[in-house]
Amino acid sequence: MIAGWHRLRAIEYVLKGKTLSEAAEEIRRNPRLYAATSQSENDWILGRRQLWLRLSRSVSQQPCLYMTLLQYAFLTSKNECVELNVCVSVDRRELGQGGHCWITRNGDLVHELPGDGVPRGELIAEKDGLRFWVREAIRVPRRS
Repeated sequence: MIAGWHRLRAIEYVLKGKTLSEAAEEIRRNPRLYAATSQSENDWILGRRQLWLRLSRSVSQQPCLYMTLLQYAFLTSKNECVELNVCVSVDRRELGQGGHCWITRNGDLVHELPGDGVPRGELIAEKDGLRFWVREAIRVPRRS
């Protein structure tokens, strides 16, 4: 458990004060600082999502970002060429509540959190292994 917590804290640290592009670049430059050392350790960390949600406010607010960056670090440390995908939901008035992250290889899904569907949207930019998507937010009307 300590190794998993250490990896999440490292991801949290790399995100502080940086854009996602800057954080991803740091992970690409030094993936072993953030990545699990083996497939079994990586699977163990990713399989304990509920535990990390309870232990970390940052993870509970953006679980797919943290879990995806952990997987991104692991795959990058194995010299796999993958893309980090980020989708932001917007509507005509304001930024929506939702966003999502996932990993692809040549556009094919490699990693996604269980229960999270890859959002449909419009690919608006690609740069340095990052793919940025936008979609219209799905709003549920509030009850009066």
